[in-house]
Order: sequence, then structure tokens, then C-alpha cells
Amino acid sequence: MLVLSFLLLMTVFRSAVIPLKAVVMNLLSVGAAYGVMVAVFEWGWLGGLIGIGKVGPIDPWIPVTLFTILFGLSMDYEVFLLSRIREEWLRTGDNSSAVADGLALPAASSPRRPPSCSASSPRFIVGDPLHILKVFGLGLATAVALM
Repeated sequence: MLVLSFLLLMTVFRSAVIPLKAVVMNLLSVGAAYGVMVAVFEWGWLGGLIGIGKVGPIDPWIPVTLFTILFGLSMDYEVFLLSRIREEWLRTGDNSSAVADGLALPAASSPRRPPSCSASSPRFIVGDPLHILKVFGLGLATAVALM
């Protein structure tokens, strides 16, 4: 999946650096999210902060599903962000201002809002007694905060 996305992004943006950065940042953020999930739900670190009653192993299907969701979010956000930078470059013709404006204003001035806006909201995990939702919520919030 990573290689296919790398090749697709390389074809679309005609660059090897941008897709490589997207894949590496995705892997780093997913790895950090896995680490936080293990520390909280298996080792019990700061478990009282989000209301973990007991510690135990994480269900094996959760990391795979979480990776799939996070991969989709990060690749969509990368495409939205780079499309916004390109729109600014086509409008102004100036590389520096296109990158600065594209990074500063992707959600405010574009009709396409980045998908990370809804994924990082803590209200999805706070107060919910279901353990699986807490694991997913913490994993998503950690990875999105690092993306």
C-alpha cells in the first residue's frame, strides 16, 4: 500500500521528495500512535487520565484497522495541502508565497476542508465507556496531532 501510494503521488506531483516525505511521516505518526496505545492500554501509564479500568492486550485487529484509517487520512491531507499550494502558485506565480499561503490557509480559504479536523476532536473518546473506542480515539488523536 505504501509503495503504491508513493508511486501514485510521485506521478501526480512529479516529485520523489514529496511522496517520500508523506510515506515517512505516515509511518512515524502511526508508530508513535502504536507506542502511546501500548503505553496506556497495556502498561497502564496515565490510564486514570482517560478512565482505563484495567490494562490488558490490545485486540490484534485494532492496529491494522487504525493503520488503514490513518493512512487514508494522511494521504488525503497531503493531496489537499499540495493542491492548495499549487492553486496559490497558479494564482501568484511566486513559489515562496504559494508555499506560505498554502500551508497557512488550507482550511480557511479552500472549500475542501482537511479531513484531520474531525478526526482530532477529543469529544469522540471522552466519557465513552467502550474500551475499543478509547483505543481508537487515543490512537487517532495521537497520530493526527503528530501529522
